[in-house]
Amino acid sequence: MYWRRRKLPPGGIYGVIETVGDRWQTHRRFLLQFLRDMGMGKNLMQERVRFELSRKDEFLVMRRSLAKHMKVAGEPAGAFLAMFLWTRHLPYFSGKYAAIKSNVDMMFKLFDEQIRVHQKNIDYDSEDSTDIVEAYLKEMKKREHEPDFGGFE
Repeated sequence: MYWRRRKLPPGGIYGVIETVGDRWQTHRRFLLQFLRDMGMGKNLMQERVRFELSRKDEFLVMRRSLAKHMKVAGEPAGAFLAMFLWTRHLPYFSGKYAAIKSNVDMMFKLFDEQIRVHQKNIDYDSEDSTDIVEAYLKEMKKREHEPDFGGFE
């Protein structure tokens, strides 16, 4: 979609969703191990989910943005726009494109803010992580001397 042409996320295509091959396997393995360590399938995970939901302002903004995005992007016009990006210049599609772009920008803004807050407050000496963002940042720090940060650049 539009973020591919705009080269989003900034710096390249990373993470579990957009990667393929060895990088995907590395990130998937890391994510699954993190979820196990956090207590996935145990009562501990329920407590952590409750804690995250207590930060409901961010959650609600993200939820609304995602719901709007799915509504517009899930329509036939949204799919057509994704396949033929040039249609964003046509009157009917320009509004759809603006809505999709706005929602994607809002989500990346929230992600970037989460990363900034974590970078400011992270304790790299601690073995435990409070959430996935902190765990990824610690993994990046741990692999900073490997080529391409061991796939966590």
